[in-house]
Amino acid sequence: MITFDREQKNALEQGGFLRQQLISFAKQAADVTTKRNKRHAYITGTGGAGKSHSVLQAVKESGVPHAIIKGQSSLFGMAQNLAVLKVKHFNEPVIVIIDDCDKLFADKDSINTMKDLLEDGWESGTFTYSKNLHLNSIPEGAKRDAVEVFMNDNESGFQIDCSNFFFIVTSNMPLPSIQNLEAAAAKLKSGPTTAYIKMEDLHAVRTRTRYNMVNCNREEMWGSIAYVLMNDNGAPNRTEDENMFILDWMWNNRYKMSEFNVRTAIDMGDLLESIGIEDVKDRWNYDFIN
Repeated sequence: MITFDREQKNALEQGGFLRQQLISFAKQAADVTTKRNKRHAYITGTGGAGKSHSVLQAVKESGVPHAIIKGQSSLFGMAQNLAVLKVKHFNEPVIVIIDDCDKLFADKDSINTMKDLLEDGWESGTFTYSKNLHLNSIPEGAKRDAVEVFMNDNESGFQIDCSNFFFIVTSNMPLPSIQNLEAAAAKLKSGPTTAYIKMEDLHAVRTRTRYNMVNCNREEMWGSIAYVLMNDNGAPNRTEDENMFILDWMWNNRYKMSEFNVRTAIDMGDLLESIGIEDVKDRWNYDFIN
């Protein structure tokens, strides 16, 4: 039977505290009943810190209809998804998780669109797709039908009223603080550069959201993963001994692993179940070590 040593216990305590803070923030972000000036949220920080897992868990517990826009979604792809959501949930609250879609903050047009979408205020927020649009570019089905609802024959593109949407953005990309802006401005030799203007726009996105940064080292991240597996129902089909076996191996290889998050721990547990304890470490070495 594996037991954690003092260093592991300290990491579990520290990581568990960070995880609890993240869960608390995620639950507040998923609360659509309490009016506040900033109803959208942006969560950033160390990759693997559990941002997506905590947000999805909080949203599911809220019982509010939700959707996930995930991966390298383009502005056009997001436009179609929001149109479908608006048709389906025309007035009722809906939570939209924008998960790791850094492409939406890559260029000026996208950033300005996100600034408008995340505008301050309880009943504000409009998504505007201003480019020329041909419906034939969208395959027949729910997305084309939804986009057509919001098109205007006299204008290019379309607009969607998103005042009933609550956006939660999770990203590994931090947004500039006012201190970052001031430091960048002090280095300007003449007028604002393109890079500085982009920084201003990203800072504007930050000011429109409830912003939370979760930074942790590898030991704290291990503690956060351990907290989920041991206390947060992250692996409900595993015994405590199995979870500790997985976590002890992750601890001993924490600086070698190519992926280090809750999902990795769950995948390791699946291999443990299918291969067995005698041979699983060789497989873990093959699958998860650089």
